[in-house]
Amino acid sequence: MTTSDKPGCDLSAVLKDSPVSVVDAETGEFADLIAVIEQARVNAFWAVNRELIAMYTEIGQRVSERTKSDGWGKANIARFSEQVQRSIQEGQTFQEELLMDRRHHRSGWR
Repeated sequence: MTTSDKPGCDLSAVLKDSPVSVVDAETGEFADLIAVIEQARVNAFWAVNRELIAMYTEIGQRVSERTKSDGWGKANIARFSEQVQRSIQEGQTFQEELLMDRRHHRSGWR
């Protein structure tokens, strides 16, 4: 599926400030090769986003399950958030407020 096949999918605004860029291929002998590279970049962008969504969904599901089965509350989520932020460089995506939000939205993600 190309980006033009996806509804409302103008990636130029999304990708302009990211490592993935949309390059206007000049007409010429390399245009087809540049198009292949660009399509691979766009595909990689979408693949990463799919994986991130799957990860957030799984984390939300597990936190929600532990809330029900193990009585997890705000203190557990705060400790988990702190541990992730210490352990993983990109841990800022697991701030306590975001984890609470994901846990609460889990019931609607079925």
